[in-house]
Amino acid sequence: MPESARSLAVLCDEEGVVVEVIDARLDLLRPPCVGADLGCVVAAGSEEKLAAFLRELHDQRFAFNWEINVDTTAGVALLHFAGSQVAAGRLVIAAQSQDAMVAILEGFATVNNELVNVVRALSGLRTAESSAKPSPVWLPEFTRLNNELVNLQRELALNNAELERSRRLAQSILDTTPNLVYIYDLLEGRNVYVSRGSRAVLGFDPEEPAAFDLVGPPALAGRGETEDRAAWLEALSATADGQVLEREFRVKHASGEWRWLTSRETVFSRDPDGRPLQVIGTAQDVTSRHELEEQLKQLALVDKLTGLYNRRGFRSFASQAIRHAARLGTAVGLLYCDLDGLKAINDRLGHAEGDRAIRDVADVLQTATRSADIVGRLGGDEFAVLTLAASDAGLEAFRRRLYADVETLNDAQQRPYALSVSVGLTCCEAAATCRLDDLIAAADGQMFEEKKRRWGPRAGDGAQDVE
Repeated sequence: MPESARSLAVLCDEEGVVVEVIDARLDLLRPPCVGADLGCVVAAGSEEKLAAFLRELHDQRFAFNWEINVDTTAGVALLHFAGSQVAAGRLVIAAQSQDAMVAILEGFATVNNELVNVVRALSGLRTAESSAKPSPVWLPEFTRLNNELVNLQRELALNNAELERSRRLAQSILDTTPNLVYIYDLLEGRNVYVSRGSRAVLGFDPEEPAAFDLVGPPALAGRGETEDRAAWLEALSATADGQVLEREFRVKHASGEWRWLTSRETVFSRDPDGRPLQVIGTAQDVTSRHELEEQLKQLALVDKLTGLYNRRGFRSFASQAIRHAARLGTAVGLLYCDLDGLKAINDRLGHAEGDRAIRDVADVLQTATRSADIVGRLGGDEFAVLTLAASDAGLEAFRRRLYADVETLNDAQQRPYALSVSVGLTCCEAAATCRLDDLIAAADGQMFEEKKRRWGPRAGDGAQDVE
C-alpha cells in the first residue's frame, strides 16, 4: 500500500464485525479493532449508509465510491469507501479522496502480482524437483484475489474517465452560462467557489479575491442589513434537501456601481445534525429590470407635463411627511395654488399655450420651494405644496414670494397675457391631529377667498385678460 495514502483497510464478516485490521493510517476517533463493529468508526447519522454499503457486499455486488461520514480526532470527515468479497470475508477500504483510493487499490494489485509471481516461481522449482507434488492450495486464491483487484482497477479507471468527462461537461456549462454560480460556506463566511460568470455579472475574474466576497450574504452584511442576513439563515435552516430559495440583493460592481442580483439557492452540504454548511446558488443581474420598475413607478406617481408629483404621488408622499412630522412633533403647512384664467388661454390661444402656462407655474413653484417640500399638480390648473416646520408668518412670506416670482417671470417673457396665480394657505400646529384631506380643503377654501379678494366678481370666470 502506498506510504502517502492515508487510509483504512479491514477484513470484516458479513455483519460488519472486524476480522482483521490490515491498515489504519487515519486519525479516527475510535480506531477499529478485531471483534469490533465497523459501525464504531462512522459519524452519527451515517449508520444507515454503512449498513447499505455492507448489504451490497453481502449480496456479492460490487461496491465502490460510497461517501460516508466518519469521526476523526479533528471532527467529522467525508471518506470514500470501496469494498469487495474475498475468501477471508469482506475487504473494506476507506480513503480521504478518490485519488488515494485508486492509489491504494493499485498498490494492492502490485503487491499481489509480485506475490503471485513469487509463488509461481516457487511452485515451478518444486514441480521441477517432484512433479508428483501438488501446487500450493492457496495459489488459486491468490490468483483469484489478484484478478479481482486488477478488474477493480480497470473499473476504477473507467469510472474515473466517466467522472472526468462529466466534470469537463459541467465545467463547460459553468464557463458558458452568463449567470454566476457560487458556493457559499457558512463557517468561513465567504464564497469558496465562483464561476466565470463573475466577469459578466460583477466585473471580476473568478481568480480575484474580490469575486469571493461580493456574492451572497456578504453583500448584505457589508451594507449592515443584519436583519436580512438573519432571516436568510433562518430560511435556509428550515429548508429540505433540494428546496430552492429565491431572493434579491445588491452588490457593488468592479466599476463601483451598485447592481441588483436575483439568486436561486439551495443547501449544498449539511453537518451530521442537518444544519446547513454550504449553499450553492446561481445569480443573475436584474439591474435593468429594477431600473425599469423604478421608471414605471415614477410614471405612476409623476405628472408627465410638469415633472411634479401627480395627485396620487402627492397624496402618498404628503401623507408620509405628515406622519414624520407627527413623530417629531412639528407643524405642517399646505399651500393651494390655482392658475388664473387657464380656460381663457386655452380657448383663445390653444391648449399648447395653456400647457406652457401650466409648466411655467410648476417651474416657479419648484424654484420657490425647499428640497424637503412636497410639490404636486392635483388637477388641470391646481397645485399644492406641503411644507414642514411651517408657521403662519412663514407661509404668508412664501405666498408673497410666489406672487413676486410670477411677476418677475412676466417681465422676462413676452406673451399675450400676464401669468397669474391665486394662493391659499393653511397651517396645522400639531401634525398628529392633521388629515391631508382637511388641509387641502382648508387651503382650497382660503385660495378661493384670495381669488375673490384679488379679482372680485370676475374670480369665477378665470379673471384673465388675453389680448
